[in-house]
Amino acid sequence: MARKFLYVFAVLIALVIAGAIAYRLAGNRILRMALVPTETFQAQASVDPRVYANAKMWIARPDLPGNPARWTPTGYTPAAAGQAKAAVFFIHPTSYIGRAHWNAALDDAETNARAAIFLRGQASAFNDSADIWAPRYRQATFGAFLTSEASATQALDLAYRDVAAAFDAFVRQVDPKRPIILAGHSQGALHLTRLLREKIAGTPIARRIVAAYVVGRCRRRPTSPRSACPNAPGPIRPAACCRGRALPSPPTRRSSPTFTTRRPASTAARARAPRWSVPTR
Repeated sequence: MARKFLYVFAVLIALVIAGAIAYRLAGNRILRMALVPTETFQAQASVDPRVYANAKMWIARPDLPGNPARWTPTGYTPAAAGQAKAAVFFIHPTSYIGRAHWNAALDDAETNARAAIFLRGQASAFNDSADIWAPRYRQATFGAFLTSEASATQALDLAYRDVAAAFDAFVRQVDPKRPIILAGHSQGALHLTRLLREKIAGTPIARRIVAAYVVGRCRRRPTSPRSACPNAPGPIRPAACCRGRALPSPPTRRSSPTFTTRRPASTAARARAPRWSVPTR
């Protein structure tokens, strides 16, 4: 009996070693086979910004029952919804990992449930500082980041168009006197960078942006305030790039800059810093 157990144990070790070697030699290929869609991208119509007037098009917004962004640790009570001084436009990271299509359907229950978990763990950091708005969007599948196929670029472009439409609706629905904070992680940061460049830089709305947390898309080590923010959108030159300690704002990982527009400190201070966040390493 003991000998049989040793044989089984040895076989399991051999399988683990073989698997590790295979992943080492062909890990990227294995991931692409598992996660990159085999179909060609199917073009879809752009979303009319007016559809985002419907609360069902948002995972989080101040008047939404069961808002996942309102989650807090036990014993902590944030400001009441609708009473915060600022408004956050939050773009969640990739929660669609299927390979049947290049973009998630807006009514994909599993994908939306996973996105809600991300909001509880990330966007909730702002819920004592601002009302949080997080749109549903036809996000590109995770596999789109593992290939250089044209379909991947088209999928990301479709996702961005949804985000841009949601932002237009967000601006129309939020009090025009309220300061705005932008935040996005991973795929959300990718879309936020493009949003800053194409819809905010050089426009009147830029005057209301007090901070932009673009988490997980910048990898360059800073050598100066400007080179520290290679993704900073043209006319919106950052006053500083937060790498954890430069600004009185939630610390972010060193690969994740925070852009702040040229606004007086008193203006930026109207939005209180989140109470919990990712520690700097």
